[in-house]
Amino acid sequence: MRELSNVLQAGEYLVNSPTSVPAPNLKALLLSRLAQYNAQLGRPKIAQDLETLDDAQSETANQALHVLERVHHILTTYETSQTDVPTLGTHDLVQLRTLMSIVFNWRIHPLLTRVAATWSSKTSSSSLRNSSNSIDLIDYHELSSATNRLLALLFPSASNDPPQSFITTMLLDRHLSDLLKPCIALGWLPKTLASESAPTVDQIRPMVIRLLSLCANSYKIAS
Repeated sequence: MRELSNVLQAGEYLVNSPTSVPAPNLKALLLSRLAQYNAQLGRPKIAQDLETLDDAQSETANQALHVLERVHHILTTYETSQTDVPTLGTHDLVQLRTLMSIVFNWRIHPLLTRVAATWSSKTSSSSLRNSSNSIDLIDYHELSSATNRLLALLFPSASNDPPQSFITTMLLDRHLSDLLKPCIALGWLPKTLASESAPTVDQIRPMVIRLLSLCANSYKIAS
């Protein structure tokens, strides 16, 4: 319970303004939030330079996903051990929904938009088809990593059914289409757009098929 409380408190800093740190702009505000977030978890200050607002938003979203992963792990661990699952209050639920929205709005969507723009440029110019600059590759691999981390919440093992927690329920009920977009883009990337450094993410396809099967079965039950 103490670990859950600590993680939720850290997540609180990612969504609320620290009262003790004045922020002249959004980037400064996000950096101050990240500083208090890291302090709550006993972690060092941000190692990398966050030079732009996009950098600060992306790092906030990355840490928001980290909070969701830890809360999910704690809740499912209690359930697996048949111990009373900790109760999340209304405020906690609102915070977790906000963190999930941050993950998609500040990380998944921007990365997918930039990667898709690269693919569009490749289809319009054959000379670019087999070339990628370092920024393109960073975006591609960060999108792949974040998407796989979200899928791991639903399918941590070979089991057919996702573990039951507020996190998985929220992901399926509120963000299913948001999740499917990068899954389909990465898992079904045509060979003409793929490369050795940015390959089609084959392991995503069976998880998407399982996910769609679960949704179809839920629809049949509901109807």
